[in-house]
Amino acid sequence: MIWNVQGAGNTSFLNTLKELIHKYDPKIVALVETKINGRQAEEVCTKIGFEGQFRVEAQGFSGGTWIFWRAQSVQV
Repeated sequence: MIWNVQGAGNTSFLNTLKELIHKYDPKIVALVETKINGRQAEEVCTKIGFEGQFRVEAQGFSGGTWIFWRAQSVQV
């Protein structure tokens, strides 16, 4: 699943993402244009709940790419 989030700091983002993950059970999730970094990004990524993850930090308020995967199902 790939989603151009355009801001992962939005309050409804995490609830919507968790609903999509529950409904479709993707093994890999890529989020682009997250627009947050540092501690805030780390907290959101932890709440998403995938075992594997890789993050490219946003530059200011643009960019940011996060990739998550189910480590028991795929090797990245």
